[in-house]
Amino acid sequence: MKIGLALSGGGVRGAAHIGILKVLESHGIKPDIISGTSSGSIVASLYALGYSLNEIEKSTYLFDNFVDIDYFGIIKSIIFFKKSKITGILNGDKLEDSLRVLFSDKKMYDTEIPLAITSVDINSCKKIVFCSKQNFDLSLNYDVVTDIDIASAVRASCSIPLIFKPKMVNLNNDMIRLVDGGVLDNLPLESLIHMGADKVIGINLGYNGMLREDVDNGFEILTQSLDIMMYEITKLKIEKYSDISYVMNPQIWDVGLLDKGRIDECIYRGELAGKKHINNIINFLKK
Repeated sequence: MKIGLALSGGGVRGAAHIGILKVLESHGIKPDIISGTSSGSIVASLYALGYSLNEIEKSTYLFDNFVDIDYFGIIKSIIFFKKSKITGILNGDKLEDSLRVLFSDKKMYDTEIPLAITSVDINSCKKIVFCSKQNFDLSLNYDVVTDIDIASAVRASCSIPLIFKPKMVNLNNDMIRLVDGGVLDNLPLESLIHMGADKVIGINLGYNGMLREDVDNGFEILTQSLDIMMYEITKLKIEKYSDISYVMNPQIWDVGLLDKGRIDECIYRGELAGKKHINNIINFLKK
């Protein structure tokens, strides 16, 4: 039986994946195939390359300073409103620099565990799957890219609309503009199934449908709107694959997408959530 593990996006909340993986490993559960979206793609990629969880946890310091506001673009957009072409508040260069420290020049096909990372072509509205192998049955459903460095793939998957500028990637000699994979697939269960997983464990860090009273500024309204959209799409995917998947939600949606001061807390809360669900996961895998 091949086990697939899908790690959702969720900004800083993505650190919770590390805590949950600690619990899975302590019970001898290790995925044969792994996928990730947005911040989930960072953890998924490192894990697929063979990094230990201690190494992954230590690497989180690289994201202490990923904020690089496009002040020039913002001022220009205010002055020349009708001609403004600002595509994101943050340039994303610091984020990409950190990713290149982690992944160097490693390509998607360099992973030890088969890996899939999702992104979205904002112009064609197509889902793009960066995959470690071309021979998986993915090309029937999406545009699949294997010959790309992991840092670029992850940067594309992390491009939260209006927050980070989209990542420009050359696909078949055509430059395409990519945004966060969560726009269409925040919990990439389906990719794992097409890659041969018999059972899938999903870790969903997205909004869980509960009341939030702190949505009281423009940034919170934007991120909550994205979370609601992802929540509705993800709910349909979970229902569709409920017979072969077990999806857990650590319920840490109270942590802001860019609240980088709470990374350690997210790891700890992920571990607590993993311990809460581990017996259910073990029983699911035995069926």
